[in-house]
Amino acid sequence: MLTTIKKALRRESGYPVGVAAPCYIVCDCGHKLSLPVVVGMPLTYICTCGTEYDARGYVVKPATV
Repeated sequence: MLTTIKKALRRESGYPVGVAAPCYIVCDCGHKLSLPVVVGMPLTYICTCGTEYDARGYVVKPATV
């Protein structure tokens, strides 16, 4: 059985409504993982705990315990 996990993308505060703002994910370990929107950046982001996320918030590879 395939299980897909997606974390909520949260919008950075301080940006007016209608203006694109950078997003971030709060990992299960409690760290805030910023997802910068820059051309040429990697499509996956790795948290300090080892969990790997894609730019949409899906868990690509869970942390190894």
